[in-house]
Amino acid sequence: MVIKSLKGNKVNKSILNKIVLICVSLFLMTGCTVEKIEKISKESIEKVKNFTKGKEKSKDLPIPFALKNISSETSISLEWLLEEKYKIDGYYIYRGKKGIDSNLKLIKQIDEKQQTHYIDKELEPNKKYVYIITTYNKKNESYSSKELNTKTTTRIEPTSYLQAVSGLPNIIKLLWRPQIDNRVKGYIIEKEIKGKWVEQIKLLDKLQVEYLDTNLGNFETYKYRIISISNENQKSDPSKVVLATTKKLPNRIVNVIASNNFPKAIDLNWKESKEKDIIKYNIYTDNKMSNILGKIAVEKIGETKNTFARIFYKEDDLAQSFYVTAVDKDDLESKMQKNPIYGKTKQKPNTPYFIRNTITNDKVVLEWGKGDERNLSFKIIKKEQVSLLKSKITIIKDIEGTVYEDKKINHGGEVSYQIIGIDNDGLESEVSNPIMFKVSKK
Repeated sequence: MVIKSLKGNKVNKSILNKIVLICVSLFLMTGCTVEKIEKISKESIEKVKNFTKGKEKSKDLPIPFALKNISSETSISLEWLLEEKYKIDGYYIYRGKKGIDSNLKLIKQIDEKQQTHYIDKELEPNKKYVYIITTYNKKNESYSSKELNTKTTTRIEPTSYLQAVSGLPNIIKLLWRPQIDNRVKGYIIEKEIKGKWVEQIKLLDKLQVEYLDTNLGNFETYKYRIISISNENQKSDPSKVVLATTKKLPNRIVNVIASNNFPKAIDLNWKESKEKDIIKYNIYTDNKMSNILGKIAVEKIGETKNTFARIFYKEDDLAQSFYVTAVDKDDLESKMQKNPIYGKTKQKPNTPYFIRNTITNDKVVLEWGKGDERNLSFKIIKKEQVSLLKSKITIIKDIEGTVYEDKKINHGGEVSYQIIGIDNDGLESEVSNPIMFKVSKK
């Protein structure tokens, strides 16, 4: 009897039996029992079934050759050749990490003989893989191609330089060195919020080197890190953590003083801010609607570059509340005083009053009390009746004493007098009650 070997050569049956006997002897010499041999045989049969999907190996089917590949972080592109004269139904692609062993698994069945490329995706970066490719038809599968040993590329490196700039108004400025790795397509900025890293923004431009985090609080510290993104949307490890603090508000203005002794005006004075970038001071007062609405509200009434201001009013003895704030070059404004500063316009002097008044044929003598020591001069309002429907008013000014003689009187009519006190600032008292005389005809 003659048997063909795998290479197609004829082998005598007796020679084959001797070969089998030698193999069995070698197994026994190495400690293998019949049970072990049976176990190994069963495992080998099962392995072949797993590997070949239960199809018999056929030397008549062509074997793919000239396997090549291109690798990226998470993908490996495979390419192979096959002689066109053979008729097949397609290809089986196997992948493993340790060569052709139990870890080698079928990952793809290609049902098109003309296809000679395949991309294996979702792999781990920087890992070694081995591939083999077989052909198949309805009944059989070819022997495997040569192993293709390859490796996915390493993960993209973290950004090597990241800086956070402090001292900006309500802003943190981030600067970093752009990645030179062509696989990088952009960056993710993360900020720590309540102990957790939260994506702040995704920047899909690898040449981007700056980001401004805006609308932040005053004098608050924030932590950041940056992650590079590859063209395959793979992320690098985070960069080192950087932190920065926003600019604090100017210090509160102290030693604000408001006057209470100026006529129809209130003067404000305060201590100059020690901060060098202060450009002006704002002045506020309580809104008149605050008391009506039951809420505290303020309104700005002016600003100045000086450390003093004078606010004019039409009313005398008017009380007013004030707040003064400092504003820096970045338009950051200090907090107001915890309590308002009160000032008021000067109070009118008290009204003088008549004490003795006499009239003779030639004159009227008026005498009055000052009413207030602040009254340094006086003026009299004289009202004379010249006809039934007409009166004449005369203002007599700059009276320094408390007695006045009026010699210019018209006989045959009524005359009345009122007096006003005037202080050293020209502030006038209210008008006194009138006194009246009836002047007889000559």
